[in-house]
Amino acid sequence: MLRISGRNIVGPDDQDIIAVFGPSYKQDANVADIIDWLIEDRRMHDFSSSAAFRSYVMNGVTAGIHLQILCTHNRYPGPYTITMSGSRSEDEKRANEKATLRGTPSGYTWHHAEGIARRGSLYLCKMYLILSSYHNRNWHSGGVAEYERYTGKRYT
Repeated sequence: MLRISGRNIVGPDDQDIIAVFGPSYKQDANVADIIDWLIEDRRMHDFSSSAAFRSYVMNGVTAGIHLQILCTHNRYPGPYTITMSGSRSEDEKRANEKATLRGTPSGYTWHHAEGIARRGSLYLCKMYLILSSYHNRNWHSGGVAEYERYTGKRYT
């Protein structure tokens, strides 16, 4: 849910969004994804002004317009560093253990962040617990792709 200057925003074509980003803001898919996530999220995102809203959205993308990770779990924002195993399910277990969780919360996915680090023959990766809907909707090349590129091994 999104509110700007006390007014609820119900869709991406709302006049307040167009006033801030113009009618062509959807040209940048990552900016559009952040706006869509703010509207669709069950939590209220309340901005006192259009300038505060624009600043928040633009701080959500890097200089190369890659998405920053904005929608982490409130109680488990991470990152949690794990040794990569080559298996998504094993990495999920390791991340849950680091976060002291018995299992991955419903509606969330463990994301392998880009920028993995090599330590001898091991690879370390920062893991973030993020909304599954956000993770699945946004094409990305994260830590798994880096691992595959560096090792020549396919992640399972």
